[in-house]
Amino acid sequence: AASGARGCPWGRPRSSRVSAQPLSAGRTIAPKKLRVVQQQKLKKRLEVGIRMRIEREAVQRAQGALPKKLALVSAPAKGK
Repeated sequence: AASGARGCPWGRPRSSRVSAQPLSAGRTIAPKKLRVVQQQKLKKRLEVGIRMRIEREAVQRAQGALPKKLALVSAPAKGK
């Protein structure tokens, strides 16, 4: 080997080799931000619930006015 060339790590004893960084655990949210995230989730759930209720009421009113029943069309499920 040329002078100054670095040797292979597997030639060195196991204790002197540089170990890989340990894998980090699952994501943690800071306590201050956790409250904000929970509020956002609650707000989104409420908005979705209100929107669904309004849609349901609109369909019921439309069905009452029509002689033929309406079919409620739902969005297609997202496939991966």
